[in-house]
Amino acid sequence: MLEINSDSPPMATPPLLPRQQIRYARILDAAGGFARKGLDSVTLSEVAAKADVPLGTLYRYFPSAFI
Repeated sequence: MLEINSDSPPMATPPLLPRQQIRYARILDAAGGFARKGLDSVTLSEVAAKADVPLGTLYRYFPSAFI
């Protein structure tokens, strides 16, 4: 899973419900896979599509583009 360093912008409150936790983990996994290509070559739309979540859901958990 993708590790987030302390220099990252603050994220939304971590999800509490099991369904939300699954979405959150899928987003992190998708972002980690794309991060290997380099962050400049990745769009948030690609991360959302790979995680199979709407783009708005991605912004709910990560208000900034820097995951």
